[in-house]
Amino acid sequence: MTKKVVIWGYPPDTHTHSYIHLGFAKAFAYLDYDVVWCDDDSDYADEVKDSIVITEKNCINHLPIEKSSQYFIHNLADDFKKHEGDNIHNLLVYHEGYDWGVDWQSIDDWSWYDKDTKTAVIMWATDLLPGEVEEKIPVPYDADRTDINYVGSLDGGYLQKFSAVVNSHGKRFIASGGYGPSSKGFVDSKQLTKLVKDSYLNFDFRPECHLENGYVPCRIFKNMSYGCWTGTNSEKILKFFEGRITACEDLYELYLKTEEDSKKATKDVLRDNQEYIQKNHTYVNRVNSLLSVL
Repeated sequence: MTKKVVIWGYPPDTHTHSYIHLGFAKAFAYLDYDVVWCDDDSDYADEVKDSIVITEKNCINHLPIEKSSQYFIHNLADDFKKHEGDNIHNLLVYHEGYDWGVDWQSIDDWSWYDKDTKTAVIMWATDLLPGEVEEKIPVPYDADRTDINYVGSLDGGYLQKFSAVVNSHGKRFIASGGYGPSSKGFVDSKQLTKLVKDSYLNFDFRPECHLENGYVPCRIFKNMSYGCWTGTNSEKILKFFEGRITACEDLYELYLKTEEDSKKATKDVLRDNQEYIQKNHTYVNRVNSLLSVL
């Protein structure tokens, strides 16, 4: 099998999916693959030959299809649907809303594959490599912190509602990155880690569709790997984290429960959470799952 990988499109810190691409790039490099990250530009066509290509359907306008290469294209199809090309795989992120009645097989506890439609389903993961997770010092509760930092897309409704909840407890809610009313430009990995570790409490918010289909965002994996306790309004995803996070749909109750659980979370508890992510939820895990498909 080729030892060359091409990450196609979305250069670092230019798009929310660029952080997914970064995770794949780091993991393949960690596994001693030659990694090239290319813009969606025909000038880079020759780079694709004899390689494994990771990309997303909205940045493939100039992507050449080479018979000598294997392609994993995120959201190539919205579900388990057949598509052209024996060397082209549809790459989906897990949620419960797919047609899981097809003849799919488990690659591992967090990844699945359907041979008929050439569709791989994975979870997202932390952006840290296993050794980087180990280097992060757990961050216990600190009552003196004043700000709650949220990095990522957040619609106006959640922004206003949760800001009011935070303000009622004498803290300040600061949102950055992503898209929508809260956006202040994209945040690089170092900034993200600092904002999460400096936050009084850490949260993830899901829109209604994700509350229904059980979508698991990368933010949960990242926050845990950084050594921080995390709360979310998505109760469906609790089954994947074995009581390692706080979940409640009511935003006011979510704040109170996350605060309470954060106070209880000792360094040993937070380190155990980190080890859980380190073992199961890095992009090294996800890359190995995709390689097993090939």
